[in-house]
Amino acid sequence: MRLLAAPFVLATLISGAHAQSVDAATRAVVVDRAITQIRDHYVDASAGAKVEAALGSDPDAFDDSTGAQAFADNLTKRLHSVVADRHLHVEYSPEPLSVEPVPDAGEEARRHARDERSNYGVERVERRLPGNIGYIDLRSFAKTDWAADTLAAAMTLVAHPDALIIDLRHNGGGYPATAVLLESYLFNARTHVVDIYWREGDRTEQFWTQDSVAGSRFGQEKPIWILTSIHTFSGAEEFAYDLKNLKRATVVGET
Repeated sequence: MRLLAAPFVLATLISGAHAQSVDAATRAVVVDRAITQIRDHYVDASAGAKVEAALGSDPDAFDDSTGAQAFADNLTKRLHSVVADRHLHVEYSPEPLSVEPVPDAGEEARRHARDERSNYGVERVERRLPGNIGYIDLRSFAKTDWAADTLAAAMTLVAHPDALIIDLRHNGGGYPATAVLLESYLFNARTHVVDIYWREGDRTEQFWTQDSVAGSRFGQEKPIWILTSIHTFSGAEEFAYDLKNLKRATVVGET
């Protein structure tokens, strides 16, 4: 079984009139909140104890981090020294931010406009490189219903070459369902691609390719190469992981 842990993003927000200067009491509150959130929610239940041991072992470790941004950066580095997961980070905003889990209509519209301007992550498509190879430079996995038409057009354009290169070297990730939608063009029939485990609720979510797709499939007989770099992250890592473990693609590039 192919199993991934659900992404966990820790965002501890510091805001207010004195946000750019963080006193020792505020630093202690933020560190304590980080420990609590990781202990209670992070997919690896043992991570909370490790983080607590690392952050609690040196109470003076952040005494030189009086600036909010420096403190957030230093705390993130300390977290990464214990848990090697770049989803895990502390953010600083000079303005108060909403902590609502669902964006309001205005924020959703702004996100849609931003993704539309970036062509829903499809940066470049080449129908036929030398050697009759198709090429897609994909920079993100935008929200599935927004990106579907653009991905269908891109995949239809590269459906007929003898091989395909999917360039994820500048792809920072996005929606897992959109990654699976793109994978649906690379198989002939419905295929189980990955399971994602959520510690909250102790549940496992299965992802399968779609029975049918808009436009044309590339299919599963012709070779695929996936290009990666140090900047390939999150949903893009999942996409490469899925196709590598299904023996559907060859991954070339950096870890």
